[in-house]
Amino acid sequence: MPDVKLTVTAEIGGAWYGPGWVLRDLSVDEADVLVSRGVAVARDAGSNQETLPNLAAGLAQAISAALADGRLDPKNPDQFTTSGAPEVKALAALAGFRPSAKERDAAWALVRVAD
Repeated sequence: MPDVKLTVTAEIGGAWYGPGWVLRDLSVDEADVLVSRGVAVARDAGSNQETLPNLAAGLAQAISAALADGRLDPKNPDQFTTSGAPEVKALAALAGFRPSAKERDAAWALVRVAD
């Protein structure tokens, strides 16, 4: 049974869970729904760490949504690096967990490909 880590606050089964909350022992279908909707990232049960492709895909969705609704502004130097990538601290505020630079770069590459 897969585990997922929430990237947003979500109501699940009548209870509220915040970003970073790990939901354990879900069915594959339940986990797939949460990950496909961008509200969670899959976790590798063997290492207990998020797999980079799944984390990047979920983070890319969050970045795209934040760019679209103005929560992230590429012209804001507090939110974007001089090289044009989102600041990790800006993504931490957005996603509810602090991604590494490697995770940010993988997600940003997905966003840029989609543009």
